[in-house]
Amino acid sequence: MVLRSTQDSTTDLVPSESPRQLDIAQVSIYGLSFLSAGLFLFLPLVNLLHPIPWQRWIGTIHGMGAMSALLVMVYTGHLAFPLLRGAGKILPQMRTLAFTETAMASSRTDKTVQSVPVSAG
Repeated sequence: MVLRSTQDSTTDLVPSESPRQLDIAQVSIYGLSFLSAGLFLFLPLVNLLHPIPWQRWIGTIHGMGAMSALLVMVYTGHLAFPLLRGAGKILPQMRTLAFTETAMASSRTDKTVQSVPVSAG
């Protein structure tokens, strides 16, 4: 007795869509990009190592404000590309983000002046 395979047989091999394998270079690039982004976002917290409490907190608050303003500016810059192609539906969002950037930039703490005692010498 000989079994013959037909087109609708369930024993035929069907190529399945398997997940794409990543090579070592691509995994390394992704790993380095996530590591550098994490270190960049961690940078304002380095101010917590300052020995004087007042400068420690002012520096940390300033660093967080500057980092968040930078992230808002980068996001707004990326939204500018659809505007160049003629998509005007994101204009209200661009206005809101531009206002947010302005408010964040004007409220930063870098305007504070630190008094340094001068020794008589």
